[in-house]
Amino acid sequence: MHLRKFDEIFSEQVSSVSLIHGDLNIGNIIVKDNKVSTIIDPMGVMWENREIELFQFECSGSDNYDLLEKYFSINKPSKKFELKMHFTRLL
Repeated sequence: MHLRKFDEIFSEQVSSVSLIHGDLNIGNIIVKDNKVSTIIDPMGVMWENREIELFQFECSGSDNYDLLEKYFSINKPSKKFELKMHFTRLL
């Protein structure tokens, strides 16, 4: 039952992949003069669905910077983004 739900939620076709950090969280972002100057710890870099980075960032408790709102002002979320986000919170 649960595996079918997982497949239903995460089977959406990704139209394009992006180079993502893979472990983005507030501890990996260096800010100088109120701007991001460096992103460190690139060990998990991969070509993947860019929303994975949003799940990681939000689940690490780092979304106090309105990242999701800023991201969605530029990019349209996937159809089941909210369900995916709820699922990743369970992990």
